[in-house]
Amino acid sequence: MSISQQIIKALALLNIPITLVENPVRTASEYIVLIPIADTFSAFANDRPLAEINEMELAVYIKGNYLDLIDKILKQLITAEFTITDRRYVEYEAATKFHHYAIDVAVENLFTEDI
Repeated sequence: MSISQQIIKALALLNIPITLVENPVRTASEYIVLIPIADTFSAFANDRPLAEINEMELAVYIKGNYLDLIDKILKQLITAEFTITDRRYVEYEAATKFHHYAIDVAVENLFTEDI
């Protein structure tokens, strides 16, 4: 299962529109955009990768108070065993009236070669 699928599954109970790289619903008052950061190999044996780390940014957009939603998202991600590598308030977008908050996550998986 890809990291984006894992994130969508972990946050399913929150009922927030989630999409990969683009705004999912123009009329939504809150949504999450998944932005890939990196895919790296973290362990090797016999010149072959054993594990990989996948990293993703969750760009969270919300009108109004964002603190409660961010806490819920963080709790769901931690429960699903994601590593939170960064979280930060990005900006208030005056033109759209959205707060933009970013959460970076990572997950390590065993690497399997599909041959």
